[in-house]
Amino acid sequence: MKTVTVELRSKNALRLLKELERTNIIRLLDKDQAKKNLSSLRGKLNLSEAQYSDFQKDIKKSREEWERNT
Repeated sequence: MKTVTVELRSKNALRLLKELERTNIIRLLDKDQAKKNLSSLRGKLNLSEAQYSDFQKDIKKSREEWERNT
């Protein structure tokens, strides 16, 4: 599934989103919870800031190489 960020521009927007969630079309995530899930990998790897940055660069490079080769 794909996660997106939405800016609510109407008073009815949240109500409509909650209705979509109730019908199992979407799932609403708490912003803090979404950030926690994304950063949980770093905690599991137990890396320093520099190590994590290098790790991210390596992953990005691997993805770019994979896209070129496919």
